[in-house]
Amino acid sequence: MDAASMLEVYRRDRRRLLDFLLSAGGGGGRALDLSRVDLDAVSADYALECVAAGAQFNASEATRRYFDERRYPIMIGSPSGNSYFLLSRSQPSDSPPKEAAPSIAPQAPAQENSSSGGQPRDFFRDAINTSGIRCGTKDDNFADIYSQQVKKVDVLSLELSDDDIRETAYEVLLASLFVSGKVHFSEEKREKKHKFLKGLRTKTEGSSPSSQVEDGYAHIIDLIRDWVVSVPEGRVEVLAIIERYNAKLSALTKKFDLKDETYHWTNNYHFNFRLYEKLLCSVFDILEDGQLVEEADEILETAKLTWPILGITEKLHGIFYAWVLFQKLIESPVGSTSESKLVHLLVIRSIHAAYKQALISSDVRSETEFRHPLTILANELKLVAEKECTAFSPILHKYYPEAQRVALIFLHMLYGKQLELFLERTNHLENSKEILSESNNFELFIAQKLYSVCGEAGSSFSNYLKPYMIGRFSSPLILQWLHAQHENVLEWTKRTIGIEDWTPLSAHEKKATSVVEVFRIVEETVDQFFNASLPLDIVHLRSLLIGITSSLQVYLLHMENQQVSGSTLLPSAPVLTRYAESMNPFAKRKLIEPTVPEEKVATKLSNLTVPKLCVKLNTLQFIRDQLDAIEEGIKQSWISVLSAVRLLDYLSCMASGRAISENLSSSDESVDELFTIFDDVRMTAVNTSVTILNFIGTRAVFWDMRDSLLFSLYRDSVEGVRMQIFIPTIDQVLDQVCDLIVDVLRDQVVLRIFQACMEGLIWVLLDGGPSRAFLETDVDLMQQDLAMLKDLFIAEGQGLPLDVVEREAKQAQQILDLYMLKADTIIEMLINASDQMSHRLEVTRTQRRHVHDAHTLLRVLCHKKDKTASTFLRIQYHLPRSSDYDDVPVKDVSSKVPGFSDILKRGTSFN
Repeated sequence: MDAASMLEVYRRDRRRLLDFLLSAGGGGGRALDLSRVDLDAVSADYALECVAAGAQFNASEATRRYFDERRYPIMIGSPSGNSYFLLSRSQPSDSPPKEAAPSIAPQAPAQENSSSGGQPRDFFRDAINTSGIRCGTKDDNFADIYSQQVKKVDVLSLELSDDDIRETAYEVLLASLFVSGKVHFSEEKREKKHKFLKGLRTKTEGSSPSSQVEDGYAHIIDLIRDWVVSVPEGRVEVLAIIERYNAKLSALTKKFDLKDETYHWTNNYHFNFRLYEKLLCSVFDILEDGQLVEEADEILETAKLTWPILGITEKLHGIFYAWVLFQKLIESPVGSTSESKLVHLLVIRSIHAAYKQALISSDVRSETEFRHPLTILANELKLVAEKECTAFSPILHKYYPEAQRVALIFLHMLYGKQLELFLERTNHLENSKEILSESNNFELFIAQKLYSVCGEAGSSFSNYLKPYMIGRFSSPLILQWLHAQHENVLEWTKRTIGIEDWTPLSAHEKKATSVVEVFRIVEETVDQFFNASLPLDIVHLRSLLIGITSSLQVYLLHMENQQVSGSTLLPSAPVLTRYAESMNPFAKRKLIEPTVPEEKVATKLSNLTVPKLCVKLNTLQFIRDQLDAIEEGIKQSWISVLSAVRLLDYLSCMASGRAISENLSSSDESVDELFTIFDDVRMTAVNTSVTILNFIGTRAVFWDMRDSLLFSLYRDSVEGVRMQIFIPTIDQVLDQVCDLIVDVLRDQVVLRIFQACMEGLIWVLLDGGPSRAFLETDVDLMQQDLAMLKDLFIAEGQGLPLDVVEREAKQAQQILDLYMLKADTIIEMLINASDQMSHRLEVTRTQRRHVHDAHTLLRVLCHKKDKTASTFLRIQYHLPRSSDYDDVPVKDVSSKVPGFSDILKRGTSFN
């Protein structure tokens, strides 16, 4: 019997003997189940000790003792007691053996069936040898885990072929599946094996255990196994060896103190990496060189099950997979081409692979995100392009300067084909704005990257560029949207201005609510216009500006139509009389009644109170400020539009070979001309503001205070009705105005009220009617009243500037100075100015603004309590006596519109 057969008989007898001993006395008084114990890896000395001591048998301790004993030479009983066989390699520090070990030549494995099945070739141990770990070294604690290595000393020194590595990788995969519970082995008949293993067994596998694989992995294992050239015999034996190998190494001490470190890769990482590299190669189609199989992703997921055994991490997986792909490219027919062409093909293939992955991802995501796949694809490809430009192209540039340009142009071309197919099949583009927008963003992104790389030089691959021409499809859509949006804004403007009651929005926001709503929808339109990310031109911008202007003009026109002329609030000038006391107190007098506005005007006046006029002025100022902000925002956004136009023009020039145009100044000039349309809105707002400013003082003095001030001041006597009586009322008006008006308009409104007060005082002095006649001694009191009124508006430096107040009060002061003159002097002045007098004695306010004209001098004489003046007026102008007329008493004057003093009494309501 040869040595190999004798060794197998010895192993069988050893197992039987250990089974007998342990079954009889190794259970510590209890039955011992040895069906799951590998008796080949049990220490005989430990088994004997347990039987002798009657102790409980521990399989783990028995295995540990077995491997510990394997570290030392195997002793053989001899008369001298010191003879042994040296089965491991000798160490330099050991003493030489006294007897040489028997010479054992490598022999073929025995063909007889044994309890462990056929003996497979130990590729795992062969791989260890190839990786550089030699048996018998000081750190080689796992060298003899396989009992048959005694006859394989020569085999361990051989180099492994690619087929050996490939099949070992496959066995590692099966072991990983076995450990993870994805595959199970049972002693079933050949006919009951899973179909994915049919045809893969050799004739020597007749009695080998069959494997049962989960359905989800059967197809993948089948694919990987088809990739392996041949199947080693005795799969269960190999897996048992791997399991023991794995259990032993996992218990060893860590070497590098890394997280989840195992002995596998810290000691044999170079060999493990070779195994994993070969395993990754199964993603390629064996029939089509360089092509990935459809199940490549599933194969990669399955390969991840080997990570715990081989010590692979996510980062290492990425490195290996990239290396495998690159090697496959090198092995393809292009491997013999030049370096630049090789990199070119690498870029093309990698970009195309990334594109295919993005295409699949966009289809999947579109179902969950409810978006069109093209919109998702555009964003996916932008990420691919960004990674290409930042991670790969800088490295590939030194080998192939055109790498980044090729990648960008190829991505542009791939997406362009998908977009072209979509546009050809779509009849209605109204619902495709998002697709066109994302496509335009992607093209601009590519154009920007190309410009940063190529500059104006272009690229030799520019002829592959085909601009998407999105503007041709989006331009009519934008115009349609603008037209519809303009109608919506206009309708909303009319509705909101129609219900406006001109109350301030809040204590801090003193403008009308309606104007805020109008500008809100205008700003939303502008934002949507520029955020659409579609190609824009000057036609679109013109349409946008026209829509904004139209809405604001409608708003301003409504405000303008609500105004009435300030002249309608002025009391009519009474008949001119000469001062004369009544000789008969019981004589009937002629009644002078004040004029009352028409009902239509009176209705409008109810909506033109001073508080509401303040809100209107604030609103007009807000329109001007907001229009400036909108114009500036549109101009800034248009700069971005011009940048996009330049990029698209750059791309078009590259594709056609034309010279790149840089001069867009003429277009900029046209844009500046477009914005002049806003000047019309500004002018309308300014004119309306002036109208309201001129009206607000007249409203406050000549209407709201006409009874309390105009018809009462200096009535019958100066001393009895002084200005100080009306100062609190005027002060209340000023306080309320200052609370309502914005700071930028405060002084303008206060100035208009002061001007109206001066005009009211002049009206009392010149058109006060028969009830007012002044002595020269009254002038001092009236000058004191004028000074008191000026101090109120100066407000100790907090109000109007002193020079402004003095300028506006100059005419009233000059009229008071006339009353200081003698009647003869005034008559002489009147005669000198009589040539300038018109035939009508009644004049408008604007005609009597000059203090020395005939109209003013005549009225001074009419209100001068002087006999000489009265005689002159009777002889020269035949004026009636003042005593023949009577002004309507204040208590009888009933205005159709509530006065401002009444509003103040009712509280601070703005209505």
